[in-house]
Formats: sequence, structure tokens, C-alpha cells
Amino acid sequence: MEHPHSGEIECRIGTLKQGDHVCMVYENRAEQVAAAIPFILRGLEENECCLYVADDLTVAEVLEALSKRGVDVKREKDKGALRLFTKRDSYLRKGRFDPEEMIETLSTNTEEAVQSGFRGLRITGEMTWALGGEIGCDRVIEYEALLNRYFPGSNSLAICQYNRERFSPSIIRDVLRTHPIAILGNHVCHNLYYEPPEFLLSGGNDEERVSWMIAQLKRNEEAFVERRRAEERLAELDRKKDEYLAILAHELRNPLAPIRNIAAILRSGSLGHSQIEWCRQVIDRQVEHMSRLLEDLLDLSRLSQRKLYLKKERTDLKQVVRQAVETSRSVIDENLHRLEVSMPQEPVPVEVDSARINQVIINLLDNAAKYTDRGGTICVEVRTESDSALISVGDSGIGIDPVHLPNLFEIFSQVESVMQRSRGGLGIGLAIVRGIVEMHGGTVEALSDGPGLGSKFTIRLPLLAYERFETISENENDENPLSGFRILIADDNRDGADSLALMMESMGGSVRTAYDGDEAIEGIIGFRPHVAFLDIGMPKKNGYDVARLVRERHDGKEVVLVAQTGWGQVEDKRQAVDAGFDHHLVKPLELQAVLDVFARIRTSAKKQ
Repeated sequence: MEHPHSGEIECRIGTLKQGDHVCMVYENRAEQVAAAIPFILRGLEENECCLYVADDLTVAEVLEALSKRGVDVKREKDKGALRLFTKRDSYLRKGRFDPEEMIETLSTNTEEAVQSGFRGLRITGEMTWALGGEIGCDRVIEYEALLNRYFPGSNSLAICQYNRERFSPSIIRDVLRTHPIAILGNHVCHNLYYEPPEFLLSGGNDEERVSWMIAQLKRNEEAFVERRRAEERLAELDRKKDEYLAILAHELRNPLAPIRNIAAILRSGSLGHSQIEWCRQVIDRQVEHMSRLLEDLLDLSRLSQRKLYLKKERTDLKQVVRQAVETSRSVIDENLHRLEVSMPQEPVPVEVDSARINQVIINLLDNAAKYTDRGGTICVEVRTESDSALISVGDSGIGIDPVHLPNLFEIFSQVESVMQRSRGGLGIGLAIVRGIVEMHGGTVEALSDGPGLGSKFTIRLPLLAYERFETISENENDENPLSGFRILIADDNRDGADSLALMMESMGGSVRTAYDGDEAIEGIIGFRPHVAFLDIGMPKKNGYDVARLVRERHDGKEVVLVAQTGWGQVEDKRQAVDAGFDHHLVKPLELQAVLDVFARIRTSAKKQ
């Protein structure tokens, strides 16, 4: 039977993180399953190695519950992502229980998981084994206390499951004392009754215990105050949402009025050609206006749900700005504004979705024209600064009270809605601007000295550090198809890395090798390869972590990253793309697949 609050508890389970040591005190099978199964599901989604120690539930029951939630159990077990044990395979492996040995086993399993390419280890164990008569079962509370020294700072987390009906009240009391977080029904609680391990293991002195209790009470009060402030913020957000919906209704009704009037006029049937043409133009304008409103709403929805996808390409930012200025020229001229544009002579190379950045600049230019009285000045500047490309749009308009600047880019912002009431619009444009810019790894900032003193918006985007294909030969040939390419091969299988390197060198490539994640990062930074083939399961840092770290660097966005792995399912390819890989190849690498990657890169270089 499904737990009535399963959706609620599942959301709260999702907030747990590595380093957490959690107890679950359950009263029935539904409560147990409602927390334990989502805990494992979350771990699989997070690329963690998940261990389940079954006792009350059988291994078969756990597998069945996971299968019902859409898990391909066989595939996850084959990958090593899902491992199930009984108490005899884990806690009582030697016919007795030893806390220190069990913690050492956890540490070893965590290290092995990380070395295999997982983010870490996620374990949940049913603790009813401790009710048995085996040697050491009476040390379970000692074990739980010791875990509070192990988990913080580790790449692992755990839920220890305790059946309240089967354990005595004194044991449940001590269980709550040994876990910083407790799951009770549909509640995930930061445990006020948790005690540090030194109190439980050695007793501690009274002064230390009193000081700790006072600190706990103060933290609880601070949490209560913060929760009350959060409720006040939510209430304010709800009020602003209602205000926004009223504005939305108003803005959508505005174009409907002339369209309805035109419909009535057309029904009369006594119109000349010029009148019909006028009606057509009115309908076109109003439909275009509604389309822009609805497209803004859709963009905001896509951004909030992370479903807005970018089509990035290398381009000169100056060209994007020129196109935006040309598009906004009509509204600027209509208001008799003076436009000043300043750009450097040299190219400003960026990798962006040109259409989306164009949309952002047009939004800022249209706002500048709208919120500047007729005959004002609008200034557009493009410049570079260190590893950033900057676009500034300034105006001599109505300005912004500095008190409103911190919240200017928030949806339902009060200052935005007030401005929009007088000037028209939905008041969501700046929220869209910030969302698109941040998706490009950039920032946007607003400055104003106050009402009547104009405003200035500055966008900062990552600047490409060097030409992506600067040394690639344009004339490939059959004997040396990799001529001109700098290539890095990273794989902890030295024979595999060295043989692949030799093959690529024989085809004209300049090749370096690395045998773990740290060496791979050093090679990419120092060698600056055009292409890097990264094994996923490397020690020190796995391929996903290397890809993420490389992509975070301004000088690491240009290298083409190729994942080479033994896993080739759709989910594996998705994880590779999410980490920053451009291509995903399954081992053993097919020569033609490798050549196809380089052919596509060379074609892209020629286009640029």
C-alpha cells in the first residue's frame, strides 16, 4: 500500500546530501518503503553507488519496489550502481558485529565507488539484525555514535532504518540521540535531541553538555526565526503574484479590444479597399503584440523549468549587438532618442546562442527607449575586460531608486510592476534577461543614481581565450587524417591509452597521454589540445568531474571533449552531455567512429 504522503516525503528525501547520517523510525511497511525506495532512486539519479541491506524487506521485495518505479534493475546491477545485501553479507559477515570493522568496510566501499566513476556511496540498512543474539549486536548504539565521526566530509550518506514496533523505547531513544537527522513518517527533521559522539562514548563533563544544550536551543530559535521570515517572503511573493496576474489580464485584454472592434466593422460589409487594408494592419499589429506577450510568458516558463535550450556557436559579439541595435532602431527613432554606439575595432569572440543574446539586448534597448522621455540619449558599449566580454546599455531616462536595484531582476518585482503599469508590458522582461545571460555563464547588473538620473545595464559574458582550431591543417589526406590536431588521451588503462595514442600519432596527430583525472586536467590546461578523449572511470577524478572542471574554466570551453566508456545506454549519453562532453564513444573505440569525430571538427573549423 502506498503511503498517503509519499510525494511529500520524496521531495524531502531529495534534500539529503553526502555527509548526512540519518535514522528512519518507521511504524509500518508503507512508511518504510515511502522513504527507503526514493532514497535509492535519488542516488541512482545522482550517479551514486547505492547499497541496500535488506532484513524486514527481502531482497526480492526491494527489487520489485524499484522496478515498479521504472528502474532497470538488471542494468543498474550490471553497472555496479545498485547492490543489495542481507545482514549476513554485511553487518554479520563474520557471524558477529564489530563497529570499527563495519566503518572500515564503508570507507573502502566509498573509495571503490569513487574510483569506479560514481560520485560516492549511498547506503540504507534495515537494523532489525541487531535484535539477534550474535556477538556484538549490543554495540549498535556505539556504532551509530562512531558513524558521526565518519560521515561528515565523506563522499557517502546513510539512512539507518529502525522499526519502532520491534525495538524497545530505550533503543529508539538512543537512536534519536545518535542521528543528526531523523525521518519520522512524512517528516525529515533536523534532530534537536542529537548528541555529539563524545557525549555518548565517553560521557563528557557537565559543563560541556550544558554549553552544547544552550547552543542547540539558540540554533533552534534561529531556525524558527528564519522560517518565519521565509513565510513572510512567501506571503509577499504571493501578493506580488496576484498583482502580476491582474497586470497580465489587463495586457492581454488591451489587444483584444481593437480586434473585437474590427470584427464588428467587418460584419457591416460596406468597407472600401483602404478601410479593409487599415483593418488588416490593426489586426496584424495587435496579433504581433499578443504573440510577443505570450512568447515572453513561454520563455519565462521554460527558464523556470530549465527547458530553455541554447544553440551555441562561436561568433563575434559585435555582430550580435549590431543586429539588435538595427532591430530596435525603429522604436528609438520613434521616440526621437539619440543613439550612441561604441565598439572595439578587434573582434570580440564569444560562444553564445546568437538569437537569445540578440533577444536580451533588444529587451534592454526597448526598455531604455520606453523609460526615457522623448529626445533622450541611449548609449550602447561593447568592450572586453580580462576574460569577459561586456555589453552596456545606458540611458538618460527615469532612473531607478537604488533600494529597488537588488530585486529588479526578480519575477513579480514590485518596482517592475509599477513601471509597467505606466508604460505597458508584463514586467517579466528583466527576469528573462537574467535567466538567458546566466545560462551562458554570465551575469547582468543594473546601476542607477536614482529617479530621474537614468540607468545602466551591464551584461558580462565569458570571452573565448583563443582560437579553437588555430593550428588545424585545412588539407587533410588519407595518410594523415589527424594532421594538425593536438590530442589528449586520458585513461587509467595504460595499455589502452598508449595504444590509442600510437594509432593517432601514426595518422598525423600530436598526442599526449594522462593516466588519472588530475593528470588529464593538467594536460588540458598545459597542452591546450583541440580534442580530449576522457575515460569515465579514472582514479582521483572521474571523467565527468574532469569535464565539469574543464568547462568551468574560461580557457577550457573550446576543447572538444569525447567520452570513452564501456557504457552506451541513452542515460549514459545524457550524463556525458550534462557533464560537458561533445561526443560519446563506446569502448572498444571503432576507428571509423574516431575518424568521424575529427571529420566533423575539421568541417566546423572550415565554416568558421
